[in-house]
Amino acid sequence: MNDIGFAEKINGFTSISGATAKNVIIDTGVSYAIIPTKDFMAIEEGLKKYGVECKEPKNSSLTSTYTCKCDKYENLPDITINVKESPKEDAKTKRFTLPKESYMELKDGGCDTMRLTPSSETWGLSSQGYWVMGDIFLQNYYSIYDFPNHRMGLIESKDFGVVSDGWNKHADPQGEAKVQIDWGQEFEVLSK
Repeated sequence: MNDIGFAEKINGFTSISGATAKNVIIDTGVSYAIIPTKDFMAIEEGLKKYGVECKEPKNSSLTSTYTCKCDKYENLPDITINVKESPKEDAKTKRFTLPKESYMELKDGGCDTMRLTPSSETWGLSSQGYWVMGDIFLQNYYSIYDFPNHRMGLIESKDFGVVSDGWNKHADPQGEAKVQIDWGQEFEVLSK
C-alpha cells in the first residue's frame, strides 16, 4: 500500500495520518478486515470529524468488533487504499475503495458495527504491517486467480457499493481489470 485515506465528495482524498501498513493480503476466509491496531486507531480518530464515536469491545480477541454511533451515516466517507503496482519508487498507483456500506453497518439511520478489526498480530515477512482484506473488500470486486501464471486480478463489480443486509446482492463480472498480482513478486496493473 502506498497510502490510506478518506474519499470525500467535497474535499476528494484526505490521507489518514498515522496509518503505516504497507501490505495487503486478500483472504476469502475472513468476513471483515483485520488491520494493524495503529491503523485502526488512526481511522477511528479520523472518523471523529464525521461525528463517529466508537466503543471498544469488552472482550478483545482477533475477531472483536467495535460498536460505533453517529448521527448522519450518509456523511461517512469511503476508505481509499492506494496500492503501488510495484515496489519501485516511481511506480504508478491504483486506487481501491472500501465504501462506507462495507466497513460500517447502518442501523436506524446511524452507525453500528465497524467491520474493521484491530490486531497486533504480524502477518507475512514485512515489519511494515498488513491489512487482511476479507469479504467486506471482496464483495465490491471480483477476484480472478491465475495459478499457472502466479497472478491475481481484481475487477470492480458493476454493483460496487450496493449492499443488502450488509452484503452485496449480486454483481456482474463484466468490468475493468484493476490490478494484477504476481505471487511472490510485485504489483502490476493491467491495462485494457
